[in-house]
Amino acid sequence: MNIVEQANKRFKQILSEQDPATQMDELTKKMAGYDMTMKGKPFPTFLKPYLLDINEKPQFEKSTLMIMSAIERVVDAFFTDEKFKRLLELSGPVADFALINPIYPNRQIVTRLDAFYIPETKDIKYIEFNCDSPSGMGWHDVMVDMFWELESVASLHQEFTLQADKFLDTHAQMLLKKYRQFCENKGQKQSDEPLLAMVCARESTIRTDVEIIVEVLKSKGFRSCYADPRDFDYDGHTLTIKGEEVHLIYRDAVQEFLDEPYFGHTEAVLNAYKDENICFINPFSSRVGGLKSVLAVMHEERFHYLFTDEHLDAIQKNIPWTRLMRDIETVYQDQKVPLINFVKENKDLLVLKPSSGYGGIDVVIGPDMDTKEWQEKVDQAMAPGNNYVVQELVPIPHDDFPVMNEGVFEGFEPKKVNINFWAFDGVFGGAFARASTGSIINVHQGGGLVPVFYVGNQIGKA
Repeated sequence: MNIVEQANKRFKQILSEQDPATQMDELTKKMAGYDMTMKGKPFPTFLKPYLLDINEKPQFEKSTLMIMSAIERVVDAFFTDEKFKRLLELSGPVADFALINPIYPNRQIVTRLDAFYIPETKDIKYIEFNCDSPSGMGWHDVMVDMFWELESVASLHQEFTLQADKFLDTHAQMLLKKYRQFCENKGQKQSDEPLLAMVCARESTIRTDVEIIVEVLKSKGFRSCYADPRDFDYDGHTLTIKGEEVHLIYRDAVQEFLDEPYFGHTEAVLNAYKDENICFINPFSSRVGGLKSVLAVMHEERFHYLFTDEHLDAIQKNIPWTRLMRDIETVYQDQKVPLINFVKENKDLLVLKPSSGYGGIDVVIGPDMDTKEWQEKVDQAMAPGNNYVVQELVPIPHDDFPVMNEGVFEGFEPKKVNINFWAFDGVFGGAFARASTGSIINVHQGGGLVPVFYVGNQIGKA
């Protein structure tokens, strides 16, 4: 029995001997204190962190570094080679704003890589990238503190060494680094006390997440404020909020700048960005990296010239077979196949995903459908105006989590687990996990968010 199996077994014993209902009630109340809700209900979570071996963390760091570097290469190709513009198909106003130089190096600054990880084989499969507007950093960091305070976790920590990632320490330093690079490349003097605006719509479901980031930045001695994208003024040189100059914006979704009801009221920020007078993170160009078609470009042999041998090794190990849905001949497991017929005839192997989708919306899992439904979905994916990818189905790992039903502890049940690796300017910054009974594991679709705790060794034993 390895160290994680030992720790999980012991946690089950500990929790069963304590009062899980009271602990869950305390956790829920603490989360309510931060207004952590989803669709008007308490934020979904489970009364157990996701446990991993601390010795596995270097693998997470290395694979994150290589995959992020590979994403940057695909995105660079998008801006320099017309065929990638046709393949990746970024459209609408964001396509125009994506062309604007963010001034600092790199375009993928704050990214969440969604993956399945099999601890038994140490196999990581990245199934999609959120390079545009990943959320949950603030929620995660306060949840880590809450979990440390749980009686069950404290008891486990008396018997096993435990560690947990905190994202916002790394995030804060990264923001200052990008601001320095922005000023250096502009040839302008840096402010000794830059004002950092954390921006999302007032009505956003993730506003409390952003407000937590603001408070953490303030606690670290940084000048920071929350802002709606409509709150700014711009005089052609300086972006301000309530009369104070803003030096950096960290934003949520691009829709909150470019779509109704925001567009028409966000010109201050947009014009400052067009004039290259604001350090803006994530840049609009980050939207390219979040397209699921990026995984298809990575995986197709005809584009391997974009990458080093080290990149290709990471892609081969960590990216599942992915193709743009096109009426073409392609290769699957060294065999040439007509793609559309292959997809229609092999539903149990495959998943369909909209290239620019998010939150698990419109994702179609082959084994969950009958043949007729699947083939209809394939035809829909091929309809004019749609842009889908097909991806090989990856086995989903499971872990046991405590189940509460109307305040009553009903023991542990297996849940499907999706691990999320965070990268700050291309470098691993930590991980959290989401767990669900369904195959589409997403907080917006009922999945529970839990922090990752790394297990070192059993205390008192070598």
